[in-house]
Amino acid sequence: MDWPRRTATGLRLVLGLLVMGPASAQIYRWTAPDGSTVMGDRPPPGVNATLVSGKKEAQAAPVDAAKAREQQLQRQDDWQATIRRRSEAASTAAPSARSGPAPRPQGTPTAPQGDCARYRELLDLARNGQLKGCQGSRCWKAESGEVEMLEREGREACARR
Repeated sequence: MDWPRRTATGLRLVLGLLVMGPASAQIYRWTAPDGSTVMGDRPPPGVNATLVSGKKEAQAAPVDAAKAREQQLQRQDDWQATIRRRSEAASTAAPSARSGPAPRPQGTPTAPQGDCARYRELLDLARNGQLKGCQGSRCWKAESGEVEMLEREGREACARR
């Protein structure tokens, strides 16, 4: 008695698969030699056919570009957070606990020791928001910690003069 139930279930499965087959087919459009437009699932060889419906080739390039841009923005955010942390740590540390000048972030413009004019120029640019530091292809405006660093180095360089 179980045999009819299995057969009915099997038939339903087969019918379901048959119905699903055409739904996932790729439909192409091409022009026949007589000039008429023909649509079908298999274009003849040597014909310039256009895919009308069905699965198209995955476009990986825009996804990769978006992912690369997202990673670039994340690296920039990480770098800015690092600069902020360094600046906060430098401002909260006691003056006696500081051991010499703070390390300069990569890409921050430097001036030769004792060159007061160059430090003044860099400070003016940094205060006006025109000074940018760069690391590779990423650039950023000077943050308050970098401006303070230039001020301190400038005072030290000009005092030695």
